[in-house]
Amino acid sequence: LGVVTFLSIFLALFKRDMHLLQQSDWGDYLLGSRHMSFAKDGMRHKDQHSSSHTDWKLVKDMVETPSHIFFFLSSTSTVIFVPKRIFTNEQDQDHFIAATKAWMRAAQASDA
Repeated sequence: LGVVTFLSIFLALFKRDMHLLQQSDWGDYLLGSRHMSFAKDGMRHKDQHSSSHTDWKLVKDMVETPSHIFFFLSSTSTVIFVPKRIFTNEQDQDHFIAATKAWMRAAQASDA
């Protein structure tokens, strides 16, 4: 119950903040085009100003809601989220979830 409540509050605040941000001068800088890729060695993020790589070993948990997939990082209070609307069909979504879970398990096993 705690995680569901947290995610509900997080999404409500996120939507409010995004609306306010879109109207500010920072909107284009912070909300511009982004590219995320997911592979066996981790997650990659790239935008017009930066790029980063997050190893699966740093992902503490993955939580799925009806509209999003959340990745909680272990070293910080960072949450990476993937909106489910990006998937063209449920089969692609299921494949993504299965693959990321397998990569997370493999990273945790190799770290033990």
